[in-house]
Amino acid sequence: MRILVLSIGDELLLGDTINTNAAAFGRLLVEEGLRLSQEQMISDDASMIYQALSDAWGQWDVVVTTGGLGPTHDDRTLDVLSRFCKDYSLAMKEYDNAFGVEKGVLVQGEKTWLMALPGVPYEAEGMFKTIVLPKILASAQQELTFPPRYIMTAGEREKDLANEFIGDWSHFEQKGCTLAYLPGAANVKLRLGVDSTPGITKKEAMGLLDEFEVFVRGRVAFCTYGSKTTDTLSNIVLELCRSRGWRLGAVESCTGGMIGASLTDPAGASDVFMGSLVTYSNEAKILQLGVKTETLTQFGAVSKQTVIEMAMGVRKALGVEVGCSVSGVAGPSGGSNEKPVGTIWFGLSTPAETFAWTTQVGHTRELNRSRSVILTLEALRRTLVGESRLPRGVLKQL
Repeated sequence: MRILVLSIGDELLLGDTINTNAAAFGRLLVEEGLRLSQEQMISDDASMIYQALSDAWGQWDVVVTTGGLGPTHDDRTLDVLSRFCKDYSLAMKEYDNAFGVEKGVLVQGEKTWLMALPGVPYEAEGMFKTIVLPKILASAQQELTFPPRYIMTAGEREKDLANEFIGDWSHFEQKGCTLAYLPGAANVKLRLGVDSTPGITKKEAMGLLDEFEVFVRGRVAFCTYGSKTTDTLSNIVLELCRSRGWRLGAVESCTGGMIGASLTDPAGASDVFMGSLVTYSNEAKILQLGVKTETLTQFGAVSKQTVIEMAMGVRKALGVEVGCSVSGVAGPSGGSNEKPVGTIWFGLSTPAETFAWTTQVGHTRELNRSRSVILTLEALRRTLVGESRLPRGVLKQL
């Protein structure tokens, strides 16, 4: 089934608004064994909307538009759609929007049917899931493939996962298996699938996918934290601490509270996560954590010695069993030949051990901070499950 998404709005093309609707639609389709064929972004210009509709009509099985259904002067989709339907002798049917105000519109043709949805992401995704997707599935039962499997990894680079850890999987590829690497800041989502090969039964396909998943998981088990796209490192870390009866605290310098924000995203985190101290200055590290003045003078804030004292200090300050710390040169200024921008030191202290480790995470401030959060949580996860390898193959420094 050929499915097109037309995302309408000047704000999308200008970068004022990030277009998340097509990604949400694509994810929902994949979960049902279908795929989004194409996505186009066009402006609020009436002539461009009309031309896009004309080009798509009869060429696609399903067209989903988002945006331009509102009451303001730049919402032109509904007016254009009304003119289009009049010109093509088509009828429009309204659908109530249970997630917002503006109604959706269905247009049914001989070869193509179209659903116009609001552009607000929450409303668009809700209406797609409850109205559009069931209609697609009802007419596409013979085209359904096999839903993919996911392996959520963190702390390792895409190239290392592919070349060093997973290696040669051509034996499975020849049988119709697929493998996609979907990288994030410091995490990579692996998507495993199997083609709908003529003659293969669902049972055979699922058996092959099971075998392939075992193969891949066996090679990346050490850096795998989940099997669903909704799994998060924060949730996993909190559950691991909860199962041990351990409480967790963080102390942050270059990340400025981002670790604490991540750990408080899951509801109910307060039984495990006691808090995060943002000790951005040397004075704060001394006053709040008891970091020694001579440590900062001799080794600097971005050092093994400092992050170890920070991790131990937050355990004492918050009365927790686990303390993690991070201090680095986020940039864009402040780097040196010895400690260039992107140099990050991490500390971890538990009842069993205290250690530090360091890595070079990136070149921009945004990436350095976001990667530091993920690497901190992944190092903590690995430590809690007894995995000796730290992210990126870095060794512990006691």
